[in-house]
Amino acid sequence: DQGLEVALATIGRKGRDFFKRRGVTIAMEYTGLPEGNAAKSAEVARAFMHAFTSGEYDRVILLFSEFRSAISQKPAFQQVLPIDTGAAATAASDDGAARSLVDMIYEPSREALLERLLPMYVEVSVFRAMLESNASEHGARMSAMDSATNNAKKMIGSLTLQYNRARQAAITKELMEIIGGAEAIKD
Repeated sequence: DQGLEVALATIGRKGRDFFKRRGVTIAMEYTGLPEGNAAKSAEVARAFMHAFTSGEYDRVILLFSEFRSAISQKPAFQQVLPIDTGAAATAASDDGAARSLVDMIYEPSREALLERLLPMYVEVSVFRAMLESNASEHGARMSAMDSATNNAKKMIGSLTLQYNRARQAAITKELMEIIGGAEAIKD
């Protein structure tokens, strides 16, 4: 969309460094977070929720590398705030037709449930994004190391072949000199 103002928050040193090198202004940055630390991801999530609820931002969208396999990572977007409620309003029935869900009585109230569940949802979403990115990074490193190992094996094979050819040529030359010297003595 044109005309939108976007603020960027980075989680991790690599993302921060990437955007700083390109001159992008970073509104919030979080570095030095230990891998798989749910408490730190909850701290980041609370900062995002505060920025959203204070009206500073209209939306909070996470962008992260989604881990598919060791050789496949895919960029993923997840809007965490506001939550898209369009899909929750209807449910598929047994015959496949969409039906509106009936209004239910909640205990505690809807507001109390939302007040408790929304922070948990955002925290889990941020934590998941951090774990997915971490797994993607490890997968990419593993793939790069495997490729480097295969290239090193090919190089070793090629250099061994060159060495053996040079050694064989030197041995052949020495034998020719010995044979030539022996024939010169015979004559």
